[in-house]
Amino acid sequence: MKLSACPLLAVFVTVTAGCGPWVVPFPQPMVDPTNLPAVPDGSARVGVGLNPLSAEGTSGVSPLPGDLLGGTVRLDGGVGFQGWDLRAVVSPMASRVNHGSQYDLRVGRRLYGGPHVRLDVTAGAGATWFASTYKDADYGYFAIAPHLGPRVSFKLGPRVEVPVVVEAGWSHVVPVYGLGAESRSAWWLGAAAAGVWHPGRGFSLGSGLDLVVSPDFPWTDLRLTFGASFEAPTKRRSVVEASHGGP
Repeated sequence: MKLSACPLLAVFVTVTAGCGPWVVPFPQPMVDPTNLPAVPDGSARVGVGLNPLSAEGTSGVSPLPGDLLGGTVRLDGGVGFQGWDLRAVVSPMASRVNHGSQYDLRVGRRLYGGPHVRLDVTAGAGATWFASTYKDADYGYFAIAPHLGPRVSFKLGPRVEVPVVVEAGWSHVVPVYGLGAESRSAWWLGAAAAGVWHPGRGFSLGSGLDLVVSPDFPWTDLRLTFGASFEAPTKRRSVVEASHGGP
């Protein structure tokens, strides 16, 4: 069947053969482009991201979808310390028939840090609350979404950075109401790349592409993203440390 753009990916309601809601678990929420790089040691960062356009593999292009993979807006925050960085993501969802929000906590560990390249391994766990009244179906569910993968950032001069993140994730639905014992799990593969400009004074601007594929469902989604962030030191750092996040 052809899947509709609303309520994209969260829950599809089939209307043939008397079927009920088809529950498809959300993966973890996206991170805005300027927060894809690791937070340097001794720094704190806050940012906002926007997903204005999405090209889905099943239903074409959806401007400002509102529900897609956690909504169009994300708020990010993080800190870096001794080769680690800890980040949190919040992404609200709201439309005429769907409501909810997504959350994610991510931790990264530096494996290599040089003047031009930094390599990390990252892991995290997301959570989604979702409720819908789509086509008179009244239900709600909670989903969990752990994920793991590598992250690498390339510095192209003092003001330009290109971060790349690849993740494998799994998500599982926990029914809350209106679904009975209905539950589903899904695997996700995601890749994100961005170009980030650091104009100075702690500010960063960026844009990127984010690809999500589910091996369990006929689903592919390519999203255009924009973001902005502000970074400030939490302690005094040396020039070398500030340049590549060294300890």
